[in-house]
Amino acid sequence: MNAHIKYLETFYGKIVAKYQKEAKDERGLWKDDRGLVVNIYHMLLEAYRELETVESSSIKVAFDKYAEDRQKEMDEIIRRFEKND
Repeated sequence: MNAHIKYLETFYGKIVAKYQKEAKDERGLWKDDRGLVVNIYHMLLEAYRELETVESSSIKVAFDKYAEDRQKEMDEIIRRFEKND
């Protein structure tokens, strides 16, 4: 398994599962920014799986920078919602 995928699943997996249960309204729509965390998480997992077949190191490095920025965005949202827990 890709180390990036393992990291995402280990570090964010539980909080994403929690948000998938708590952050939707009665219509199944996201109530707040926790939906962004869930969506970014799944997008990054999918992208890292696709990158396993890419041989260009420059593409992988560029994506790693993009993923790092998205993880910072996730961390900020998580901090806002978990500060009272």
